[in-house]
Amino acid sequence: MPLPIEEFQDDEARITFPSILILADDNMLGNVFGFFIDLEGIKGGKGIPAGDKIIYRCYMDITAFPDNNPEIWITNISDREIKHINIYHPHPCPRLGQSYPKVCTGTLDSIIDKKEKRNLFGIIISIKTILNRQNFEDPAR
Repeated sequence: MPLPIEEFQDDEARITFPSILILADDNMLGNVFGFFIDLEGIKGGKGIPAGDKIIYRCYMDITAFPDNNPEIWITNISDREIKHINIYHPHPCPRLGQSYPKVCTGTLDSIIDKKEKRNLFGIIISIKTILNRQNFEDPAR
């Protein structure tokens, strides 16, 4: 179920992440179904220094949130340029009408404190954590 637009009016995420661009039904009068956000992460890959950073422009589909984790696609970097081990090769993004590299959210539940951080801000911080480390035990590429 999409979140009502009121959930985003004074949210900590809007202050901490000014790049957030909210997408809602009915010209922002309805429910939020997703948003774009710029998150810094590591370039990733084997042999690339851990300090090498990159900005990932993420599209997060939150239509099933908070019952299910959001789906996250990287929209600003081509698949061949992505080296991060936990970003899949392109998958279809129905809302955007094309395929983009998709972030593996399999470890999201282990990062999130379900009782305290199961909100938009907690999810964004958790995604940023995924983008800043690599889980070689569960590679996506």
